[in-house]
Amino acid sequence: MPGWEGITEPDNTAVEIRRLEALRSILARLPVRGKRTLSALLVRWVAPGVRHVWGDVRGIRMRLDLSDRAQRWMYFGLYDEREAALLESLLSPGGCFLDIGANVGFYTVHAAARVGPAGQVHAFEPLPANVAALRETIRENHLGQVHLVDAAVSDREGEVAFHVPPEGESGWGRLAGASEGETIRVRCVTVDGYLARLAEPPGRVDAIKLDIEGHEMAALQGMRRTLERDRPAILMEMNLPMLAAAGVDPETMGDWLLDMGYTARIIGRRGACLPYDFRRHPEPVFNILAEARETEWA
Repeated sequence: MPGWEGITEPDNTAVEIRRLEALRSILARLPVRGKRTLSALLVRWVAPGVRHVWGDVRGIRMRLDLSDRAQRWMYFGLYDEREAALLESLLSPGGCFLDIGANVGFYTVHAAARVGPAGQVHAFEPLPANVAALRETIRENHLGQVHLVDAAVSDREGEVAFHVPPEGESGWGRLAGASEGETIRVRCVTVDGYLARLAEPPGRVDAIKLDIEGHEMAALQGMRRTLERDRPAILMEMNLPMLAAAGVDPETMGDWLLDMGYTARIIGRRGACLPYDFRRHPEPVFNILAEARETEWA
Protein backbone atom coordinates (compact mmCIF):
# COMPACT_ATOMS: atom_id res chain seq x y z
CA MET A 1 0.00 0.00 0.00
CA PRO A 2 1.53 3.37 -0.91
CA GLY A 3 2.57 5.79 1.81
CA TRP A 4 0.72 9.00 2.47
CA GLU A 5 3.62 11.37 1.99
CA GLY A 6 3.12 13.48 -1.09
CA ILE A 7 -0.39 12.19 -1.89
CA THR A 8 -2.59 14.84 -3.48
CA GLU A 9 -5.96 14.62 -5.17
CA PRO A 10 -6.36 15.84 -8.77
CA ASP A 11 -7.72 19.39 -9.15
CA ASN A 12 -10.97 18.10 -10.64
CA THR A 13 -11.93 16.60 -7.28
CA ALA A 14 -12.13 20.00 -5.56
CA VAL A 15 -15.82 20.43 -6.44
CA GLU A 16 -16.62 16.92 -5.23
CA ILE A 17 -14.87 17.59 -1.92
CA ARG A 18 -16.83 20.81 -1.39
CA ARG A 19 -20.09 18.99 -2.08
CA LEU A 20 -19.11 16.23 0.30
CA GLU A 21 -18.25 18.70 3.05
CA ALA A 22 -21.65 20.38 2.65
CA LEU A 23 -23.46 17.03 2.83
CA ARG A 24 -21.40 16.01 5.86
CA SER A 25 -22.72 19.06 7.71
CA ILE A 26 -26.30 18.26 6.68
CA LEU A 27 -26.01 14.58 7.62
CA ALA A 28 -24.74 15.50 11.08
CA ARG A 29 -28.00 17.36 11.78
CA LEU A 30 -30.42 14.77 10.37
CA PRO A 31 -32.30 12.79 13.08
CA VAL A 32 -32.29 9.55 11.08
CA ARG A 33 -30.95 6.04 11.54
CA GLY A 34 -28.57 4.34 9.16
CA LYS A 35 -26.19 7.28 8.85
CA ARG A 36 -23.16 5.03 8.52
CA THR A 37 -24.67 3.26 5.51
CA LEU A 38 -25.78 6.58 4.07
CA SER A 39 -22.26 7.97 4.41
CA ALA A 40 -20.91 5.27 2.10
CA LEU A 41 -23.60 6.01 -0.47
CA LEU A 42 -22.87 9.74 -0.33
CA VAL A 43 -19.19 9.19 -1.05
CA ARG A 44 -20.03 6.87 -3.94
CA TRP A 45 -22.64 9.19 -5.47
CA VAL A 46 -21.28 12.65 -4.76
CA ALA A 47 -17.51 12.19 -4.70
CA PRO A 48 -16.55 9.02 -6.59
CA GLY A 49 -13.18 10.51 -7.51
CA VAL A 50 -12.22 11.37 -3.94
CA ARG A 51 -10.30 9.05 -1.66
CA HIS A 52 -7.84 10.95 0.56
CA VAL A 53 -9.21 13.97 2.41
CA TRP A 54 -8.54 16.19 5.38
CA GLY A 55 -11.36 15.84 7.91
CA ASP A 56 -12.02 18.01 10.95
CA VAL A 57 -12.02 16.09 14.23
CA ARG A 58 -12.11 18.10 17.46
CA GLY A 59 -10.76 21.12 15.56
CA ILE A 60 -7.79 19.11 14.29
CA ARG A 61 -7.25 18.26 10.62
CA MET A 62 -7.01 14.48 10.21
CA ARG A 63 -5.70 12.72 7.12
CA LEU A 64 -8.42 10.21 6.21
CA ASP A 65 -9.09 7.61 3.51
CA LEU A 66 -12.76 7.58 2.50
CA SER A 67 -12.44 4.08 1.04
CA ASP A 68 -11.79 2.81 4.56
CA ARG A 69 -14.91 2.11 6.60
CA ALA A 70 -13.79 3.41 10.01
CA GLN A 71 -12.06 6.46 8.54
CA ARG A 72 -15.17 7.34 6.55
CA TRP A 73 -17.19 7.24 9.78
CA MET A 74 -14.59 9.52 11.39
CA TYR A 75 -14.98 12.00 8.54
CA PHE A 76 -18.76 12.11 8.95
CA GLY A 77 -18.64 12.30 12.76
CA LEU A 78 -20.11 8.81 13.18
CA TYR A 79 -17.26 7.05 14.97
CA ASP A 80 -17.13 6.44 18.75
CA GLU A 81 -18.42 9.89 19.65
CA ARG A 82 -19.69 8.75 23.08
CA GLU A 83 -16.38 7.11 23.89
CA ALA A 84 -14.43 10.18 22.76
CA ALA A 85 -16.50 12.42 25.03
CA LEU A 86 -15.95 10.00 27.92
CA LEU A 87 -12.21 10.00 27.25
CA GLU A 88 -12.06 13.77 27.38
CA SER A 89 -13.78 13.70 30.78
CA LEU A 90 -10.95 11.46 32.04
CA LEU A 91 -8.18 13.83 30.94
CA SER A 92 -7.07 17.30 31.98
CA PRO A 93 -4.62 19.85 30.54
CA GLY A 94 -1.09 18.61 31.11
CA GLY A 95 -2.22 14.98 31.47
CA CYS A 96 -0.92 11.81 29.82
CA PHE A 97 -2.79 9.36 27.56
CA LEU A 98 -1.73 6.11 25.89
CA ASP A 99 -3.52 5.23 22.64
CA ILE A 100 -2.83 1.53 22.04
CA GLY A 101 -4.03 0.49 18.62
CA ALA A 102 -4.14 4.11 17.48
CA ASN A 103 -5.15 3.40 13.87
CA VAL A 104 -5.02 6.83 12.16
CA GLY A 105 -5.40 8.72 15.42
CA PHE A 106 -9.06 9.40 16.23
CA TYR A 107 -8.54 9.05 19.98
CA THR A 108 -5.05 10.50 19.69
CA VAL A 109 -6.31 13.84 18.37
CA HIS A 110 -9.13 14.02 20.91
CA ALA A 111 -6.62 13.45 23.70
CA ALA A 112 -4.11 15.88 22.20
CA ALA A 113 -6.74 18.61 22.14
CA ARG A 114 -7.66 17.88 25.75
CA VAL A 115 -4.19 17.60 27.35
CA GLY A 116 -2.78 20.48 25.31
CA PRO A 117 0.87 21.34 24.60
CA ALA A 118 1.89 20.67 28.21
CA GLY A 119 0.53 17.10 28.11
CA GLN A 120 1.69 13.86 26.51
CA VAL A 121 -0.06 11.48 24.12
CA HIS A 122 1.74 8.25 23.20
CA ALA A 123 0.16 6.59 20.15
CA PHE A 124 1.09 2.97 19.41
CA GLU A 125 0.32 1.67 15.91
CA PRO A 126 2.18 -1.05 13.94
CA LEU A 127 0.45 -0.92 10.51
CA PRO A 128 2.65 1.18 8.18
CA ALA A 129 -0.23 2.80 6.25
CA ASN A 130 -1.89 3.92 9.48
CA VAL A 131 1.42 5.18 10.86
CA ALA A 132 1.99 7.26 7.72
CA ALA A 133 -1.49 8.81 7.89
CA LEU A 134 -1.14 9.63 11.59
CA ARG A 135 2.30 11.12 11.01
CA GLU A 136 0.76 13.42 8.39
CA THR A 137 -1.90 14.51 10.89
CA ILE A 138 0.71 15.20 13.57
CA ARG A 139 2.84 17.22 11.16
CA GLU A 140 -0.09 19.18 9.71
CA ASN A 141 -1.31 20.26 13.16
CA HIS A 142 2.09 20.70 14.86
CA LEU A 143 1.11 18.28 17.63
CA GLY A 144 4.35 18.27 19.57
CA GLN A 145 2.64 16.57 22.51
CA VAL A 146 1.98 13.44 20.42
CA HIS A 147 4.67 10.75 20.40
CA LEU A 148 4.07 8.22 17.60
CA VAL A 149 5.37 4.71 18.30
CA ASP A 150 5.34 2.43 15.25
CA ALA A 151 5.00 -0.78 17.24
CA ALA A 152 2.51 -3.33 18.49
CA VAL A 153 1.92 -3.71 22.24
CA SER A 154 1.98 -7.02 24.11
CA ASP A 155 3.42 -8.73 27.18
CA ARG A 156 6.86 -9.17 25.65
CA GLU A 157 9.19 -7.21 23.41
CA GLY A 158 10.90 -8.04 20.13
CA GLU A 159 9.74 -8.58 16.57
CA VAL A 160 6.43 -10.31 15.81
CA ALA A 161 4.23 -11.31 12.87
CA PHE A 162 1.35 -8.92 12.24
CA HIS A 163 -1.72 -9.76 10.16
CA VAL A 164 -2.35 -7.21 7.39
CA PRO A 165 -6.06 -6.29 7.28
CA PRO A 166 -8.09 -6.34 4.06
CA GLU A 167 -8.43 -3.17 2.00
CA GLY A 168 -10.92 -0.79 3.56
CA GLU A 169 -10.63 -2.22 7.08
CA SER A 170 -7.58 -0.51 8.59
CA GLY A 171 -8.70 -1.35 12.12
CA TRP A 172 -8.62 -5.11 11.63
CA GLY A 173 -4.86 -5.60 11.79
CA ARG A 174 -3.70 -7.82 14.64
CA LEU A 175 -0.86 -9.93 15.93
CA ALA A 176 -0.95 -13.04 13.77
CA GLY A 177 -1.29 -16.72 14.52
CA ALA A 178 0.70 -19.40 12.76
CA SER A 179 -1.82 -19.97 9.94
CA GLU A 180 -2.79 -16.34 9.21
CA GLY A 181 -2.87 -14.88 5.68
CA GLU A 182 -0.65 -11.99 4.63
CA THR A 183 1.65 -10.88 7.43
CA ILE A 184 4.47 -8.43 8.01
CA ARG A 185 7.11 -8.27 10.72
CA VAL A 186 6.67 -5.42 13.21
CA ARG A 187 8.32 -4.21 16.39
CA CYS A 188 6.56 -5.09 19.65
CA VAL A 189 6.89 -3.36 23.03
CA THR A 190 5.40 -3.56 26.49
CA VAL A 191 3.93 -0.44 28.08
CA ASP A 192 6.07 -0.91 31.18
CA GLY A 193 9.24 -1.29 29.14
CA TYR A 194 8.45 1.61 26.84
CA LEU A 195 7.73 4.04 29.68
CA ALA A 196 10.86 2.96 31.56
CA ARG A 197 13.02 3.89 28.55
CA LEU A 198 11.59 7.39 28.06
CA ALA A 199 14.04 10.23 28.63
CA GLU A 200 11.17 12.37 29.95
CA PRO A 201 8.58 9.94 31.34
CA PRO A 202 5.18 11.29 32.35
CA GLY A 203 4.60 11.89 36.03
CA ARG A 204 1.44 9.79 35.77
CA VAL A 205 -0.51 7.98 33.05
CA ASP A 206 -4.11 9.19 33.40
CA ALA A 207 -5.95 7.07 30.82
CA ILE A 208 -5.36 4.31 28.30
CA LYS A 209 -7.34 3.30 25.24
CA LEU A 210 -6.88 -0.34 24.28
CA ASP A 211 -8.23 -1.70 20.99
CA ILE A 212 -5.97 -4.34 19.44
CA GLU A 213 -8.32 -6.98 18.07
CA GLY A 214 -8.29 -9.64 20.77
CA HIS A 215 -4.75 -9.12 22.07
CA GLU A 216 -5.82 -6.88 24.94
CA MET A 217 -5.10 -9.43 27.69
CA ALA A 218 -1.43 -9.72 26.74
CA ALA A 219 -1.11 -5.93 26.53
CA LEU A 220 -2.64 -5.57 30.00
CA GLN A 221 -0.15 -8.05 31.42
CA GLY A 222 2.66 -6.00 29.90
CA MET A 223 1.52 -2.85 31.73
CA ARG A 224 1.11 -4.32 35.21
CA ARG A 225 3.59 -1.91 36.85
CA THR A 226 1.91 1.07 35.20
CA LEU A 227 -1.53 -0.02 36.39
CA GLU A 228 -0.28 -0.60 39.93
CA ARG A 229 1.56 2.73 40.08
CA ASP A 230 -0.74 5.16 38.24
CA ARG A 231 -4.19 3.52 38.40
CA PRO A 232 -5.19 4.89 34.97
CA ALA A 233 -8.69 4.51 33.57
CA ILE A 234 -8.83 1.99 30.69
CA LEU A 235 -11.17 2.44 27.75
CA MET A 236 -11.17 -0.95 26.03
CA GLU A 237 -12.90 -2.75 23.19
CA MET A 238 -14.33 -6.18 23.95
CA ASN A 239 -14.36 -8.07 20.66
CA LEU A 240 -15.58 -11.53 21.65
CA PRO A 241 -14.80 -13.31 18.34
CA MET A 242 -11.25 -11.90 18.34
CA LEU A 243 -10.74 -12.77 21.99
CA ALA A 244 -11.86 -16.33 21.27
CA ALA A 245 -9.46 -16.53 18.32
CA ALA A 246 -6.65 -15.43 20.65
CA GLY A 247 -7.65 -18.06 23.21
CA VAL A 248 -8.77 -15.50 25.79
CA ASP A 249 -11.79 -16.10 28.04
CA PRO A 250 -13.46 -12.76 28.92
CA GLU A 251 -14.15 -14.05 32.43
CA THR A 252 -10.43 -14.70 32.90
CA MET A 253 -9.73 -11.13 31.79
CA GLY A 254 -12.32 -9.87 34.26
CA ASP A 255 -10.75 -11.87 37.10
CA TRP A 256 -7.32 -10.46 36.23
CA LEU A 257 -8.61 -6.89 36.30
CA LEU A 258 -10.46 -7.57 39.56
CA ASP A 259 -7.23 -8.88 41.10
CA MET A 260 -5.59 -5.63 39.96
CA GLY A 261 -8.26 -3.68 41.81
CA TYR A 262 -10.30 -2.67 38.75
CA THR A 263 -14.01 -2.83 38.05
CA ALA A 264 -15.68 -2.28 34.68
CA ARG A 265 -18.73 -0.67 33.13
CA ILE A 266 -20.24 -1.12 29.67
CA ILE A 267 -20.50 2.02 27.57
CA GLY A 268 -24.08 1.87 26.32
CA ARG A 269 -25.45 3.05 23.00
CA ARG A 270 -26.92 6.17 24.62
CA GLY A 271 -23.81 6.94 26.60
CA ALA A 272 -24.92 5.37 29.90
CA CYS A 273 -22.31 3.29 31.74
CA LEU A 274 -23.67 0.13 33.37
CA PRO A 275 -21.79 -2.40 35.55
CA TYR A 276 -20.16 -5.25 33.60
CA ASP A 277 -19.15 -8.58 35.15
CA PHE A 278 -17.37 -10.20 32.13
CA ARG A 279 -19.80 -13.15 32.12
CA ARG A 280 -22.80 -11.63 30.34
CA HIS A 281 -22.26 -9.80 27.08
CA PRO A 282 -24.73 -7.44 25.37
CA GLU A 283 -23.38 -8.12 21.86
CA PRO A 284 -20.28 -9.55 20.15
CA VAL A 285 -18.38 -6.25 20.07
CA PHE A 286 -18.73 -3.42 22.60
CA ASN A 287 -16.63 -1.01 24.64
CA ILE A 288 -16.02 -0.91 28.37
CA LEU A 289 -14.48 1.49 30.86
CA ALA A 290 -12.35 -0.13 33.57
CA GLU A 291 -11.41 2.01 36.57
CA ALA A 292 -9.55 1.42 39.80
CA ARG A 293 -11.94 0.56 42.62
CA GLU A 294 -10.72 3.51 44.66
CA THR A 295 -11.84 5.86 41.87
CA GLU A 296 -15.19 7.44 42.58
CA TRP A 297 -17.53 6.90 39.64
CA ALA A 298 -19.29 9.98 38.40
